[in-house]
Amino acid sequence: MIAAETGLDRSDLHPNTQFANVGVDSLMSLVLAEKFKANLGIDIKSSLFLECPSIDEFCAWLEENR
Repeated sequence: MIAAETGLDRSDLHPNTQFANVGVDSLMSLVLAEKFKANLGIDIKSSLFLECPSIDEFCAWLEENR
């Protein structure tokens, strides 16, 4: 979902990729939060992309809070 929303190829995203560096801003955070809820049933705050600024931090949060 992150690759699709940012327009990047999945191979361009790595565990240490910073969301801000790939264009995830406050508006895109809202869109991504809604997509996670609609597609995966995972309810996250849009601010999570600021609290967990990299893909690996975001994934760790998901594992701890599922």
